Amino acid sequence: MRLIAIISATILALTGVTFAQGNGTAIYPDITSSEDYISPLDSNHDQDAGSRAALVAALTDQQLNRGYPPQAALILTGIDSEELAVVSLHRNVLTTQFQARAYINQLAPSLRNLPVVTTSGATLKHNTLDLLKLFGFRRVVVSDGESFSLQINVF
Repeated sequence: MRLIAIISATILALTGVTFAQGNGTAIYPDITSSEDYISPLDSNHDQDAGSRAALVAALTDQQLNRGYPPQAALILTGIDSEELAVVSLHRNVLTTQFQARAYINQLAPSLRNLPVVTTSGATLKHNTLDLLKLFGFRRVVVSDGESFSLQINVF
């Protein structure tokens, strides 16, 4: 039995995928590029996994109500739900770092009017990563869902 567990763990490690917390479902391939972002804003310590889940649900609801299919899924994952995964739902979408950053930056208008953001002192010069930090996100991963995954560590 122990041998089966070791073999299974080895196979999963070699497949190059990251699994969603708790359900064992692969959500994006291994990180192919990583960068660090230092935000001038501080995390709002009142924000927890529940508030991050509510934020992702609200952003997803906005996507679904636009009258056309979403280009990417927004998935909450990581320890204490501190990672936002953005995974393309279509081929040839979000395949470069530039496309990944652009997609992340287009979330800013959806975040700016939220009470947590309006009371934080955030201004128009603060980008999406700054605003996500207010909610306690520590990582954002953007992936094409096949071979490319950009991880941005937010400090």
